Amino acid sequence: MGDGSLVPVSPPLGSARRWSSDLALVGAVSCFLAPAAIGGAGALVYAGIAGALGAVTGGVLGPLLRRLFVGPLGRAKVAPLLLAGVGVGAVWGAVVATSAVLTLAAGGNGGTSFLLPLAAALGAVAGAIQLGWFWLPYLMRRARGRSVWPILAGASLLSPALGYVGLWLLGMWGH
Repeated sequence: MGDGSLVPVSPPLGSARRWSSDLALVGAVSCFLAPAAIGGAGALVYAGIAGALGAVTGGVLGPLLRRLFVGPLGRAKVAPLLLAGVGVGAVWGAVVATSAVLTLAAGGNGGTSFLLPLAAALGAVAGAIQLGWFWLPYLMRRARGRSVWPILAGASLLSPALGYVGLWLLGMWGH
């Protein structure tokens, strides 16, 4: 990276299929374990729905992100990439969490609408944290042709803490 301001990305970055499966894995694990850890047994149905939605959306998001680095972000500065990871992660987390609550409501679990703002906020915080740290190391290992399993393992191990950190951050913001 030289002076640390540019991320030299040169293809190949791995196949779109690998990006799809890797982001599907991160989405499934993160979106399941974060709410399951803070909600316990009562949150398992929600966590299961969120995990499935995280897998599907991650599978779609992975190739889209890869395409950005083959194209317009082929040589990008580090700071905007980190901010983009936080922003994309926040949107991804909020969309999955909101969709999971709406899926519960559509399935006849009435009284879930009060969860919508909290789930969206927690999902946004968890997604911002997870993709915010994950994005750049994953990209750099892919660009250098190195194995990404340490990054995937780190994302999986961090997942249960995401819900707690989200609750803590939202609590700090609310006071």
